[in-house]
Amino acid sequence: MGKMDKPTNLYDRHRNKRAQAKKERAKAGRANSNEDEQGILTWRDFEYPEAGDSNVGIISEVRGGISIVLLDEKMVECKLDRKIPFALFRELVVGDKVHVESRGGEAWIVGRVPRASYLARMRGDSTRFSAHATEEQVVAVNIDVAAIVASSDRPAFHSGLIDRYLISCENGCVRPIICLNKADLTDTRDPILRWYQDQLGITVIETSAETGQGLETLSACLRGRIAVLVGNSGVGKSSIINRLMPGLSLAAKTVSERSGEGRHTTTASNLYPLEGGTLLIDTPGIRNLAITDIPRSGLKTYFPEFAPFERACKFNNCLHDHEPQCGVKNGVESGEISRQRYESYLRMLKNLND
Repeated sequence: MGKMDKPTNLYDRHRNKRAQAKKERAKAGRANSNEDEQGILTWRDFEYPEAGDSNVGIISEVRGGISIVLLDEKMVECKLDRKIPFALFRELVVGDKVHVESRGGEAWIVGRVPRASYLARMRGDSTRFSAHATEEQVVAVNIDVAAIVASSDRPAFHSGLIDRYLISCENGCVRPIICLNKADLTDTRDPILRWYQDQLGITVIETSAETGQGLETLSACLRGRIAVLVGNSGVGKSSIINRLMPGLSLAAKTVSERSGEGRHTTTASNLYPLEGGTLLIDTPGIRNLAITDIPRSGLKTYFPEFAPFERACKFNNCLHDHEPQCGVKNGVESGEISRQRYESYLRMLKNLND
């Protein structure tokens, strides 16, 4: 568990290569971009690195015109400094590290530390994560690890949503783990979970917020990190946090008897400090996570298990869909590539534009 930061598997090697390329493109874009019109201030004008003597806190909650900031182990209400355009307040999200000054008995945010990572929902998902996140519909930032929470039953296990979250994690340079909650409800396990763990090297932890199963393992996996829980509505994210942080008593409603789907209880992202230096972010659940801002030709790069088989494709631009003599489709037929993952890829590909 403690070696999560060392790239030792297919997913890590693939993710690190993509992350480096993304950073280089972003750096080049900042050097050549003309999108900041003259006279219009952006957060780039107020971003400063975190120095040893800086009074830096982490945003725990954003509401109204106030940010709740975890500063020196205390929750402090902070206003935005008057020199910063108030329009930029809407771009602050949970996990942002901010520079804070105390003046006149009040705390003021005077700058932001550049973001190291982020998790965002893709365009096309109509679920509201945060009323204050306007850039890329960001859920949370500066995250070390995202626990993608699914349930063994009620609501039913949905691997397609996990695949979409894996893409969101890769886009934002966030390490994923998979948490199968409500493990006490059934002994049945989807074979794809073994594929995620054995073939992609993604940690899979079985938990039960009801019985406490696996929660110590999950806690150890998150210890000392900034972590976020994401997943479908009703999978038990808030219930897990209640068990990890007794006395918090977050609202956790039951799953709908008629539809078998979860109901939204968390309506905005919030950060909670746990023992061992862990900062845990709870996010609103969703029922659909659309992937619509990736070109069709680029989707296959988010499925690293395809790469070894692409050399056998007849066409260099093969999408592994309808093309003849496709190495990836042959890999699916031989069982070397998960059919479930391949079908998830095809569903996403169908909804993408060139």
